[in-house]
Amino acid sequence: MKRKPDYLRKLLILNVLFLTLSIVITINLLETGGRPIPQATPAVSQPAQ
Repeated sequence: MKRKPDYLRKLLILNVLFLTLSIVITINLLETGGRPIPQATPAVSQPAQ
């Protein structure tokens, strides 16, 4: 009978992680309006050689 609570606890933790991730993504989409935010500086500052 010990295996079932451990299995359910792992499922609960996994579900909480997915819920947290979905909340973070939802807040991000609400803040940005679904558009990517332009960067103030370019990602590569040195020219390729």
